[in-house]
Amino acid sequence: MINTVLSRLSAIGILPEKEAVETILSGDPEGFCTIIEKKAKEQDIMILTKQMVTDLLAPKEEENQDPTPKETHSTQQIPPIQATKTRPKPARDTELNVELLRNHDKTEARASLENFVHYFNSRYEKLKDQLMKRQFQNTTSMMHLRPDTKATVIGMVKDKMFSKNGHIMIDLEDQTGSVRAIIMKKKDDLIKASTGIVFDEVIAVTGGVGDGVIFVDEITLPDIPVNTIQKQFSSKVAVAFLSDIHVGSEKFLEKDFERFIAWTNGKIGTKSQRELSAKLGYILIAGDLVDGIGVYPGQEKELVILDLEAQFEKIADLLSQIPEHIKIIVSPGNHDAVRLAQPQPPLNNQFTKALNQLENIIPVSNPATVSLHNLPDSPEPGLTVLM
Repeated sequence: MINTVLSRLSAIGILPEKEAVETILSGDPEGFCTIIEKKAKEQDIMILTKQMVTDLLAPKEEENQDPTPKETHSTQQIPPIQATKTRPKPARDTELNVELLRNHDKTEARASLENFVHYFNSRYEKLKDQLMKRQFQNTTSMMHLRPDTKATVIGMVKDKMFSKNGHIMIDLEDQTGSVRAIIMKKKDDLIKASTGIVFDEVIAVTGGVGDGVIFVDEITLPDIPVNTIQKQFSSKVAVAFLSDIHVGSEKFLEKDFERFIAWTNGKIGTKSQRELSAKLGYILIAGDLVDGIGVYPGQEKELVILDLEAQFEKIADLLSQIPEHIKIIVSPGNHDAVRLAQPQPPLNNQFTKALNQLENIIPVSNPATVSLHNLPDSPEPGLTVLM
């Protein structure tokens, strides 16, 4: 039934929150879907919350006083969801600020063996440092591993393969040597944890050491510690995070993106959704604004815009409809008009002229670190974002 509910809501462009779905399933799901399909024709609903479901299913006061049997959910008279008549504009009236803390706008075009060695050594050392600060005080370099001991090693994934018996073997290396980490097939939790491990990833494994191998008992990834995440931000502004718009592709969700634009202008949504859009001061788009040309074999069969510059003109036209006071920070992706190798330079070339003409567009590199709303003399903290 949950798949039926989600399919019917998706068909009319409504995204339900988890609690809303649970509330729907606890009652008459089919009856509610019939109601919401009718209401969707009368007013714009983007996000369906638990409170909205409760309001839609609540019987009228006069129905509670009527001794006759109540109607089913599918035929109840539903009170309209209230919407604001006037849109407050706190973000428009608030000073906004964007600072580029790290932006690779000038990079060397030359590729050399020394550069690759420096890159991988730097990657290994930084991720190793994260792992050691997080929980590992004592680790063993691979050249000092001794059989019949238990050890923790931190290494970069050189290869990954499956044995004919169903075990997973991961070749790890550090700056002193290499070792083969073996995950036995009977250890279901470790097999599951290792499925997402990819080449050049840095991981820590703990286990019993054999001759040139380590039998894994534990795998640790260098996740970001929760206590390093900034949890406070100015109550006067909001930030929207987007990516992978893919303008030019037949799979581009144009109608949905137009609804998003309408929401940023305060034209659709519930009262709380419109109040949120009024606070919107920053939009961050992390790559793939367009679908590009020749990114993969046969791509032209899936394109509705076959010219790269025309794709950027289209996305520029769409973004120009977002209120001008909102700062839009864009970084490139592998489908955009930049090189594939990172760091990718900002979108500022002959193909992106239409995009760069928008005064509220701030192109940054991939990766880039930006500081949002860090206002001088303000008691409220800003927000630092890695794009």
